[in-house]
Amino acid sequence: MIAVSSGWDTDCNAANVGCFNGIRLGLKGIEAGADLRGPVNDRIYVVTADGGSCVSDAVLESRKIIKAAQLRNNCTPDIQTKRFAFEFSGSLQGFGKCPLFLHENCKLQLENHGNGLEISLGCLAFGCYGRISTPTFLDPSEVQNRETVASPTLYEGQEIQVAVVSDHDENPVVRLYICYIDSGDIPHILYGRDLALQKGTSILRWKIPPFGGMPICRAGLEFKSEKRFDGKIRLAWMDWEGAPESFQQDGILMKNMWDTRPFWSKAFVSGAQHFGPNLNHTYSISHNDGNGLATTGTKDFKDYLVASKLTFSLHKKAGLVIRSNGHRRFYGAVVENGTRFSIIKQKDDNVSYLASAEVKYQEFQPYDMELKVIQNHLSAVFNGVTLEAEDSDGSYLCGGTGFLIDTGTMFADGFKIQGQHEKGEI
Repeated sequence: MIAVSSGWDTDCNAANVGCFNGIRLGLKGIEAGADLRGPVNDRIYVVTADGGSCVSDAVLESRKIIKAAQLRNNCTPDIQTKRFAFEFSGSLQGFGKCPLFLHENCKLQLENHGNGLEISLGCLAFGCYGRISTPTFLDPSEVQNRETVASPTLYEGQEIQVAVVSDHDENPVVRLYICYIDSGDIPHILYGRDLALQKGTSILRWKIPPFGGMPICRAGLEFKSEKRFDGKIRLAWMDWEGAPESFQQDGILMKNMWDTRPFWSKAFVSGAQHFGPNLNHTYSISHNDGNGLATTGTKDFKDYLVASKLTFSLHKKAGLVIRSNGHRRFYGAVVENGTRFSIIKQKDDNVSYLASAEVKYQEFQPYDMELKVIQNHLSAVFNGVTLEAEDSDGSYLCGGTGFLIDTGTMFADGFKIQGQHEKGEI
């Protein structure tokens, strides 16, 4: 408390003290005094150019440390693979009441004794419901002193899978839901179908339908019952994986010339000097140096296609990127100097040309471009030219996608992501 209160920018000092005492005293030491875990609820924002890794929690980050230690000791990694599995006692992995819609009117409490997330539902009856959710993106209700850079961890076209366990003969109805922010910065809630829980384990699956490619902020479960229900339901695990089956943004999404940074545009992490919505196009991106990127997506994205209609202004190199692992490691489909179309691989300062062809194109004319990757095979299409390439090293197995501009400006109309099977079928 003294460290945080003593002067400007002293939060790091308190964080270091907390870290050392956590190592020294263990979890029991942290829990011995004031409630330090409850308000944080395991949530972590990881500072990284890999935007899909920013919104995280203590369990996900602990798994990375455990896996690294096991590999360091030549052991086969043995960690939980489900995104939310609640394998550590006391961990809630960000789950709590939904801050965007606080109108549930049943008594709700969450606990974890090492066997899943226990959801205590009291006074659940007709007209009552209980909602729990966890963050999948930045929370627009939070006032932040510094701009947090992140991409959502969940997208339309992905399928959420959930395992719910009950020991009761009579159970409530449950449905999955997401919270998203529309192009006018207004929050909405979107539901999956109802499922009447059975005694034992019930599996829910819900493929998120299209709603304009807006960012999903939270995902969770809603419980309701016509008869009074007082009891515990256990969330065993919750997961999603793979690229979206279909994610699409279309048209001009900018509402007016003053709305230069709407909430939905924050889903892209930009290293370019300018990236954002445009009054004449979906996006514009410019950079007066090399390697200006703007990316979205996560390391769940493996085999998929990305496409957009691009218009080039002055530029040295511009196009699309795929399987981005930060902004200096990615595959790309790019055009250069009005004469060349290529598939590239960038690793730090090194750029490798995997395939190239001569192609003529003009500035300020729109052109469709698409880039696809399946396993280690890449293909790209631009202005009637198709390129094929193999990366024998298999350098990047997964990662996000977006735009690349090198010393110039580019405009994008529409943005599409489409998950691919091994044969290229949706």
